Amino acid sequence: MAVGTATGQVLLYDIRSSKPFLVKDHYYSLPIVDIEFHPSENMVLSMDSKIVKIWNQDSGEAFTSVEGESQLNDLCLIPNTGMFFIANEDKKILSYYIPVCCFVKVSSYRSSSLGFHNLLILVFGSL
Repeated sequence: MAVGTATGQVLLYDIRSSKPFLVKDHYYSLPIVDIEFHPSENMVLSMDSKIVKIWNQDSGEAFTSVEGESQLNDLCLIPNTGMFFIANEDKKILSYYIPVCCFVKVSSYRSSSLGFHNLLILVFGSL
């Protein structure tokens, strides 16, 4: 569960506890307008009227952020994709696609001259 404050913090809670397990600050002192979870990538998108921040829900590590030229009003995340839309005070809705990069260990393989090696595949989008 996530809560956004009027002073720009996002607090993540385990519903079994009264204390947040993670607090993320936007550092603009603006109220948090929207929070969305991207469960397949373990990411959180949090938005105030100036910026959307995308970060890891377990560690709080920043992945990326998106700033608008005008005031941001609402966020719509399309499930199981890297696509999201932002309603703002401009004439057009902002649309973004941010592929999430993941290293996935597939298997070990044997090369006759090189021995055993781990094979890593770079994947874009959701798995």
